[in-house]
Amino acid sequence: MVRFISCDWGTSSFRLRLIDTADLKVVGEERNQRGISVVYRQFLELKEKSPSIRESFYKQVISEGVEALEKSCKGDLSGLMIICSGMVTSSIGLREVPFTPLPFDVSGKNLGMDFIGASVDFGHPLLLLSGLRSDTDVMRGEESELVGVIQMLDDFSGEGLFILPGTHSKHVRVTGYQVSEFTTFMTGEFFDLLCQQSILKDSISSDDTFDFTRSGESFRSGVKAGLSGSLLSQAFLVRTRVLFGKANKTDNYHYLSGLLIGNELKELTNSGNLPIYLCCTSHLEAQYRLALKTLGIDVMIIPAATMDQAVVRGQFKIYNQNLNHERSIFLGSF
Repeated sequence: MVRFISCDWGTSSFRLRLIDTADLKVVGEERNQRGISVVYRQFLELKEKSPSIRESFYKQVISEGVEALEKSCKGDLSGLMIICSGMVTSSIGLREVPFTPLPFDVSGKNLGMDFIGASVDFGHPLLLLSGLRSDTDVMRGEESELVGVIQMLDDFSGEGLFILPGTHSKHVRVTGYQVSEFTTFMTGEFFDLLCQQSILKDSISSDDTFDFTRSGESFRSGVKAGLSGSLLSQAFLVRTRVLFGKANKTDNYHYLSGLLIGNELKELTNSGNLPIYLCCTSHLEAQYRLALKTLGIDVMIIPAATMDQAVVRGQFKIYNQNLNHERSIFLGSF
């Protein structure tokens, strides 16, 4: 049975999945919080910081993940190809791979990559997938998700605006089956900063359970506020709402979330006639769906279960588009 290991290595998370190539089903999974930023800080604490030491250090993190994956799958994964996307190819990753410039074909056929063969110390060949860059913006990881999502859209016409929410949300414009432009919104990061380090932190109470009945009205109010005026001015209202007894701290938490998401989504008024796809993981789907409904914007929802498979399908599609020789070397079997 031919298999490979999918590595999705983000800024704050690390995820390995064992994949059966016959149907791209997940056989096993290992995930933890050893994201690239944590690993890079640990690397900087070493006395020697040469490129070779850096690669060995990062490979050791992967090896530990593979060992945990072997235990959960109860099988030997020796020699399997590991396809990596995300921040692993960034300036603070295992090895920096230059960004692929736009336009980018959504089949993945022109994505840059690097290959590291197996060695005595690290028995897995590594395929490192690049990110994308425009004249003003960059992404790493979302391009693989996008390729995977589009492969699962039976009726995709080659045109669309894809919203990928997250710490750094991406709005990706596809025309003629090519990514023509994209924009990054620091929505999630700004939300965390305001909640944890700003003067507003004393005016909110964290509440990660989003309920339409209990939280919806405060959230919708924030979304509407995010459409008008200056975001810097509107954000201070989070403080005065509590000072003037207009809201409690839990309501304010959802108001601030709505404010930032609404400010992000107001840019969709410039989307023209492109169909809009919301590509959302489960923990943000309810908020973005309600925000879009509040703004009267029609979108097609890509379910969270589909998004969970997107990286794997994207990585495999990109691999097949770019490496058509000696597949058995890259995708070992056991």
